[in-house]
Amino acid sequence: MAEKNSDQFMQQAMVAIGAGDYVNAVKWLEKAAELGEATAQDMLGTYYGAGKGVAQDYEKSAEWFEKAAKQGHTGAQLSLAGMYFRGEGVQKDFVKSAELTRKAIARGAEGVGDFLAKVEKEVAKGFLKAAEQGDAEAQFNLGNSYFTGQGVTRDYAKATEWFEKAAAQGHVQAKDWLAKVETTVKEEKAREAKRVIEETVREAMRAAEERKSRIKGLIISAVIGGIIGVIVGAIARANDADVGIIFFTVFGVIVGVIKKAVTNAFNDDKGAGFGAIQGTINGLFFGVILGTLTAETGVGGIVGISIVFTIIFAIIGAIIRAIRNR
Repeated sequence: MAEKNSDQFMQQAMVAIGAGDYVNAVKWLEKAAELGEATAQDMLGTYYGAGKGVAQDYEKSAEWFEKAAKQGHTGAQLSLAGMYFRGEGVQKDFVKSAELTRKAIARGAEGVGDFLAKVEKEVAKGFLKAAEQGDAEAQFNLGNSYFTGQGVTRDYAKATEWFEKAAAQGHVQAKDWLAKVETTVKEEKAREAKRVIEETVREAMRAAEERKSRIKGLIISAVIGGIIGVIVGAIARANDADVGIIFFTVFGVIVGVIKKAVTNAFNDDKGAGFGAIQGTINGLFFGVILGTLTAETGVGGIVGISIVFTIIFAIIGAIIRAIRNR
């Protein structure tokens, strides 16, 4: 029956609000609020705080907000938290303000993180002031703030310091939390060690992949170097050797310039694709030079010398890069 009356009172209040009659709206809201209607209690807190339909009264506003907040009304919890933060209608209390804000957040309130951070900073300041005066409970609370990072930057060393001071005065919980800090520090060190190991493994795998890409490049370099050597040697043998040397030396310089441009355009960690490009250009360059200089040795000699020297130069380049990256 009370719930039915509460609904009827709320309906009457909404009608009065729609008509702009806030005086009667407050009367109906009070009837519903007395029956435990949290929404009515929250609205009365707002109206008394704003002086809407009634004389402004922060104390009554806080009273109604508190009744609704106890029933889990998130809007009332946040409104009351603001009043405790400002000291309106209640004695200023940052701790209660923070507690109410956290309750509202736990029930789904959004967009109040900045306010909570602001409140927690004031809470920590209050703990610090009392802790420095020797208050054991404040020392414990300040240690907890440093442990959780509420209102201050998380700092396990400072948390330990304040817990130890509180424990020295016989604060039982502080002793338990000292053990908790120690356990947490060990766990975080273990997680960090695991992260470092995983990162090291990933780096080793990446380096292995890079080495594989360079081997691919070396193979391609050798093959293409040999092919180019055969072609260049054949042309040089079929034509004037001196002309062949001059022509293909110039050609080799051009290829060298292209190689430099590609080297600048890519990083060393581009993987197999870049390894192949770089290996191919090395093959072109060394294949041309070796093919020209060995034009008289015959096709077999050209292939053999081109491949051997291309591999030698590729290995030397790999060694130089490895030393440079150490």
